Amino acid sequence: NTPLHFRELLIEKESHETSEDLVFRARVEWLADCSVVLNFAGASVGIRGLSFKGELFLKLVGLMDCPPFFQGVRAYFSNPPEMDLDFQGAAQDILNCDVVRHKILDVIEAQISKKMVLPSCIG
Repeated sequence: NTPLHFRELLIEKESHETSEDLVFRARVEWLADCSVVLNFAGASVGIRGLSFKGELFLKLVGLMDCPPFFQGVRAYFSNPPEMDLDFQGAAQDILNCDVVRHKILDVIEAQISKKMVLPSCIG
């Protein structure tokens, strides 16, 4: 199991007419060797591997001179992160087939994009 890595960290200050923001930008990489299994009707289906890579932005909005030192936080990706899954269980041969796996990843990517890829963000 590989811990979450933040690479190529860059910190920039953005100035606006009435405020300043601090932006942290990093390449995020996570290679998880996990085992998540669901059992139903006597069959098991699960995930045994997950990889996730993308450029994450964390913006501290409205910097202030006193605690809490900023007015808010926003998190987002400029582009959808790259992802891959490795399935296990009764249907692993079907789920790991390129066409099926890519369709599942497309659905996951669409949901992440709706919440965390510009122009959307959390915060």
